[in-house]
Amino acid sequence: MHRDSSFGPGAIYTEADPQPVIFLIAMKELLSYPDRWTQGTTRSGDAFCVAGATWEVGVKMSGYETLDDNGNISPDTDRSYLPETCWFVREAVRAHDPSYATVWEWNDAPERTHDDVMAVLDTAIDLCMADLSLPMVA
Repeated sequence: MHRDSSFGPGAIYTEADPQPVIFLIAMKELLSYPDRWTQGTTRSGDAFCVAGATWEVGVKMSGYETLDDNGNISPDTDRSYLPETCWFVREAVRAHDPSYATVWEWNDAPERTHDDVMAVLDTAIDLCMADLSLPMVA
């Protein structure tokens, strides 16, 4: 079963929703050039951190009570209480480096590179497509 994010946290339905993969591809396109990615802030001019790109492409966080006191998605938030796009990004970050508790911490790490960001987004897209039972793209 897949969650229907249009009905808010925890809503379940049986059809696969392709919208998260569309958001993930849009995020990758938005951040595709190094000068379009930033650290330490959500947005700086035309540059975005990974979380800022999530919002910029239209992922809605309203209705999701998943943010901690610092505005971060809690690392232990269940999938059913996150927008699917955010869940796939979080899982991709964990696959690349499980030592970071949040996407924000991972994005802002001094050793982070634009290539790392692109690799995480590729993994998030692959995870999403596998979840939807869609063929992977090369």
